[in-house]
Amino acid sequence: MCLNMTDKVFSGFLDEIEGISVDRFERKNFKRSQMLFLTNFFRGGKLAELDKAKLAEHLKDAKLFCTSRTMQMLTNLFSSKNLDFPLQFEELEIGKTYDMEIPSSSSDESNEKLKVTVIDANFCVGACMFLFETSEKTVLYTSDFRYTKDEIPLIRALHELDGEKKRLDAIYIDCSFFDQRFSEYPSVQANIDLIIEKLRQTDLNMRRVRIIVNNESGEVGAESQIIRGISANLGELIEFEDSKYHTIYNDIPHVSSYVSKDGDAKIILCSSPPLKQECTEDAEQRVSDYKITLCAVENKEENQQNKSVVDSQNELRLDHTLHATEDEISTLILTYKPKKVKPCSIPSLRYINKAQKKLDKLCSMLKSGPAILEMAAFASKFDGRIDGVEFTSIDRFTHVHKFSAFFLTHCHTDHTNGIGNLSTLETKYTFYCSRESAQILKNLRAKLKLSDRFFDHVQVLDVGRRHTIVIKKPDDADSNAEDQIVKVTPISANHCLGACMFLFETEENQRVLFTGDFRFSPNQLKDIKELHYSDGTVKGIDLVYLDTTFFNQINHAKVFPSEEESLQMIEASIDKYLFALKKGDQAWIHIKPAGFIGSEEIIVKLSKKYKTKIHFHEEECKCYTGFEEIESCITTEGQVAFIHMCKIEGQDVNSTPRKEVLCKPPSNALHIVPSALYFAIELGNNKIIEPEDLSNGGFVRIARSRHSSHSELKSFLKHFRPRRAFAWVIHSDKNTYSFCEMQADLDKMLDDIHGKRHHDFKRMKYY
Repeated sequence: MCLNMTDKVFSGFLDEIEGISVDRFERKNFKRSQMLFLTNFFRGGKLAELDKAKLAEHLKDAKLFCTSRTMQMLTNLFSSKNLDFPLQFEELEIGKTYDMEIPSSSSDESNEKLKVTVIDANFCVGACMFLFETSEKTVLYTSDFRYTKDEIPLIRALHELDGEKKRLDAIYIDCSFFDQRFSEYPSVQANIDLIIEKLRQTDLNMRRVRIIVNNESGEVGAESQIIRGISANLGELIEFEDSKYHTIYNDIPHVSSYVSKDGDAKIILCSSPPLKQECTEDAEQRVSDYKITLCAVENKEENQQNKSVVDSQNELRLDHTLHATEDEISTLILTYKPKKVKPCSIPSLRYINKAQKKLDKLCSMLKSGPAILEMAAFASKFDGRIDGVEFTSIDRFTHVHKFSAFFLTHCHTDHTNGIGNLSTLETKYTFYCSRESAQILKNLRAKLKLSDRFFDHVQVLDVGRRHTIVIKKPDDADSNAEDQIVKVTPISANHCLGACMFLFETEENQRVLFTGDFRFSPNQLKDIKELHYSDGTVKGIDLVYLDTTFFNQINHAKVFPSEEESLQMIEASIDKYLFALKKGDQAWIHIKPAGFIGSEEIIVKLSKKYKTKIHFHEEECKCYTGFEEIESCITTEGQVAFIHMCKIEGQDVNSTPRKEVLCKPPSNALHIVPSALYFAIELGNNKIIEPEDLSNGGFVRIARSRHSSHSELKSFLKHFRPRRAFAWVIHSDKNTYSFCEMQADLDKMLDDIHGKRHHDFKRMKYY
């Protein structure tokens, strides 16, 4: 199967915009255009084959636009061939927008203005997508790219300042894997994590590892992400089998610093098929090596069923691609709703008509109205960055190299995902959190893969106290960027142990509140002293990033019982059960916590009232090390407790540590399940479901939420009257509720509060 047949499919010209050419370097491209755009190094290889004599007349006026890293790799390639680069060029930076002019073909006409935005393609070093905008047309050219379905709605450059998606006239899209056989592939990071896990189990002193990247077309790309991910985590340099990679990646810091040229590396990265020339090691050594093969197509060709992982004693084979899958391509189209879609690359020539028909079908769905396009709600529309505070990420730890300051609101897993990446971050940074969260991170350091070096960067912020901090610009920041002085006040979020909101106050007198996950009833709002002046008046808030988990008006999350009411219902059910127990029966109560952290009030109150310790498994108990009040209320000895919050047989089996012995409840056990989402979706205003007779135990569901309800969110906004609000959480449920719908409802609520259309969207950044 031959991938990426761009040359036969795409001419390089966009139907919508005259005068530019993308990724094609033939005679006709130079004749029709003086502006040539290159998306990645792989697409620029043919520049070395240009017949400069025949094209001399056109080359003198032509100019190439590409990213600085792509240009460095091209320069390395030309130097290795003793060639001069044939074109003028301009280096572009990913994430920036450039104002250009397309030269007019006639002296009587003025040049056409062109705005070009360079977007990270998540493909290889320096690879980008281009968003072209003229006064009449907006066109996205993806070339080779890959974004997961969760990442696609968050592509910042494809949104206006007010958060609405840009109106795209056309998308020229990478259809290399636009085939139902390739609907799903593991993410690149998932494969890297799996390889790292396997290598940690391999004695690299006894046998070497050969990582084989199966690039049938010989493209450069996959190896760069693999090298950085593996070498940074294992502390091992990696050697290229093919010397051409040493040449190409020379002076590319994200690759060259992880590569060895000495020939003594324990991990070898190979091309596939293998090099024809003999390698320095003998055949016997080669056979004994442990092989890891990353294969994009082979498994799918042999068998249409997904063979994602093939693991044996001597080899690990993984499905792997840097190209968008069929599902990801469809998601991009259905999310941004272009008027037209055309392939810029396909698997094979015979596939071009089929690919175009499938793309046309997706476009026809777009014209059928929103009902057919409803997509699953996203867990979050937020990527960690906040308006007005530079180089800072909150509760997001994926693209860590972009930031120098990190904030954590609390230690729930959906807020700490990827936090282990900070352990290997080489650049200077500071990590801010509450004192309790810092202790929990220490307790869970092994689970979260946190190194000693990470804790050297942790700075504890006392809740309720105003702190002045300096956010340093990252080493690779724009030369015009400056350090920023910000005042930060952590505020108790009333959500779980250590949870806090962050109030940022900038030198421009802007106040930005990030709530994280929080819950406050209306009568608690006046007691948040950090958001009030000493005379009780409310401090003005310019922007609030709001926990909108239960903002959805479609579901039943308008009202929840208070925390005190929920605890009273739990106690009432236990009392009723204990009173109804038959003589001689032993009480056995299991309470299923909604999350790993967040049941602290239940633990302390029940332990004190019933004069018993609450049983947890060792992992959960370890989480509370250093918190004396909670430690005094819990135990790992199940036989001495009659109230359990551990994992039990028939429940949570897959997530239970293998060394743990599951508790087996008796037939007359009382099971209590505190839940918010169940009541929000299923049962409206009900607060409790329990059997009339508890003498034989049974199951009890009780409404309990650690997130603000719809009515509480409305009260919060009415009380503090922020100028702007951003809905940063969207909870998935049966009733699809898109980000745009939620944001529109939130804007309307603020309009009603202020009594007019008050939003100044030009100052708002949506990510």
